[in-house]
Amino acid sequence: MEHKVKRTLKTYGNFPLILILSLSILILSVCDGFAAAEKVRNVSLRLHILANSDAEDDQAVKLTVRDEVLKFTENIFLESTDALEAAESVENNKNEITDFINSVLEKNGFDYKASVLITDEYFDTRQYENVKLPAGVYKACKIILGDGGGQNWWCVMFPPLCLPAATKKGTDTDSIFAVFGDNGSEFIKEKSGYKIKFRIVEIAEEIINRIRE
Repeated sequence: MEHKVKRTLKTYGNFPLILILSLSILILSVCDGFAAAEKVRNVSLRLHILANSDAEDDQAVKLTVRDEVLKFTENIFLESTDALEAAESVENNKNEITDFINSVLEKNGFDYKASVLITDEYFDTRQYENVKLPAGVYKACKIILGDGGGQNWWCVMFPPLCLPAATKKGTDTDSIFAVFGDNGSEFIKEKSGYKIKFRIVEIAEEIINRIRE
């Protein structure tokens, strides 16, 4: 009996240590994923446009506004390094941006007006070409056209991940991803080791949002 106990201890004696080490590695990995996601959210200013209605012409002008406002605001973020500074840039130029959008609407034959505001909003996980932004609460520039009763359009206003949609040309991706930092960039690109972390963060944020609602 004593021999059997010794053999058991010899076989499984290191198991608690291995378990602790494995759990520690898992916890550190998950924390790394949450830290990367938080970095992405802290530097990103989302763009959220609500069309007046789902009518074909209202939906079409929504995309026209998207293209024009992205080009119009391109230079206001030159000094911005994170979402708060980008949001402040929008606030400082809100009247000019609103007037510009209204001029675009008028030029296209619409008599309703636009409103522009900065909000904190929950966004689902979204794929944008070669990157994926994690779900969570982001600072957002929200543009409401008319009654705002139509389908949404959303992307990233800062850093300018949306700009190619408006300009039909490439952007300096190195400078864009520099804003996210190495950890954040690898996270949204789902580089090796980040795919599972991304999914864990995604599930956690979905649960948190359900509780919040």
